[in-house]
Amino acid sequence: MKRAWQIPDDVRTVHLGGFTPEHGVEIASRLDEGGIAYWAKAPTGFFTRLWERDVHLFVDRTKLDEARVIARRVIDPEGALGMEPDDQP
Repeated sequence: MKRAWQIPDDVRTVHLGGFTPEHGVEIASRLDEGGIAYWAKAPTGFFTRLWERDVHLFVDRTKLDEARVIARRVIDPEGALGMEPDDQP
């Protein structure tokens, strides 16, 4: 997963969400495949991991809608939680 300093200076990012480490890795991989700039903030220290377990992903603000669709497909591949009609490809 990428860190904030690996994003070009002209790209502005917004918070996509907090995800389990497993989902975060999978979403990040699919964002890479889709050519969407992103960076991740994951808990690093021992004490931080006690109260923060999620991986937070930040994506290019111009690609937020695409990133949301990717995240939903990773989290809910069967569509059991339901997807909004405008989220369909």
